[in-house]
Amino acid sequence: MYPDTRAPDELLVAGPVDRIGREDAQGLDYRPAAFGERFGPLWATYWFRVRGTVPEQWAGRRVDLLWDSGSEATLWLDGVPAQGMNRHHHDAVLAERAGAGAALPFEVELACNGLFGRTEAPVELHRCELAVFDPQAWRLLHDFETLRALEVVEGVDTSFAGVLRSELERFCDIWPGEGANELLRGLLEHRNGTHSHEVAAIGHAHLDTAWLWPLAESHRKAVRTFTTQLRYLEEYPEYRFACSQAVHYAWIKEQRPELWGRIREQVEAGRFVPVGGSWVEPDCNLPSG
Repeated sequence: MYPDTRAPDELLVAGPVDRIGREDAQGLDYRPAAFGERFGPLWATYWFRVRGTVPEQWAGRRVDLLWDSGSEATLWLDGVPAQGMNRHHHDAVLAERAGAGAALPFEVELACNGLFGRTEAPVELHRCELAVFDPQAWRLLHDFETLRALEVVEGVDTSFAGVLRSELERFCDIWPGEGANELLRGLLEHRNGTHSHEVAAIGHAHLDTAWLWPLAESHRKAVRTFTTQLRYLEEYPEYRFACSQAVHYAWIKEQRPELWGRIREQVEAGRFVPVGGSWVEPDCNLPSG
C-alpha cells in the first residue's frame, strides 16, 4: 500500500503534561524526539510537532502518516483534531493531493495509555513516517484477503472453495502480470446461487463511557472516535455510522464545537445516525425494553 516512505524533516516532543488543550500546548518547551524513546508515566500526555516535505515524485498523490507509539494518539491538522490512532490504527491521511515540495506540518497528541489501561505495554515511539499511498495495491490487498477468508467460511460450497484455492494460487503465480486483477474481480462477482441474502452493515464504535481509564480520557476518546468515523464517511460514500450514547454528543458540543458542526452535517445527510434512547449506555439491557 505504501511503495515509498520518508522520515520527517523535524520531529519534536514536549511533555509529560496533563490533558491540556492544543492552545496551551503551543507554549511548551519542545525538544528532539528519538525512535525507541519511551514515554510515561501512565495517563501522562506528550505533544509532538512534526514537519515533512513532499518529494517531487509524490506530486498529486495521497500522502499518509504512518505512526506507531503503541498507545492512543490524536492527529491534529491545521489546528483541529483529524483522526484517532492506536495499536490497530497506524495510518492517517495528511494530504489527498500533495503538491511537490509542499510542507506538511502537523501535531500528534500522545496519551500514555492504550485501549486497556494498565495492562498495556510501555508507550514507545516506533514509527513516524510520511508515505505515498497506492490505491490499487490497497484494493488488491483487500480483494485478496476477502477471497482468502471466504475459502474457509463454513457453509461455502466445497467445489467453489476448491476453485477459490486454485485461482488464488494462480493469482500469486501471475501477479503483477497481465490478468491478475481481472482474475480477482471475476471471483468477487461469483454468486452463491440465486437466493442469497442481502446484508446491510452499519458502523458502530463501542465506546464505554466509564472504562479502564479516568473519565477525562473518555472525553478525548470520543474525539478520537468521532474524527476517525468522519474520515471514513468522507472516504466511503456508502458508509453509515451509528452512535448510541447522547452524553458523547454533549461532550463534543461543549468541548469541540468545530467537530460538533461536522457531525451535525453528517446527521442531516443521514450518514451519522443517532440511535438508542439512553444518556449513557447501560451495563445490561432489559429484555423487551
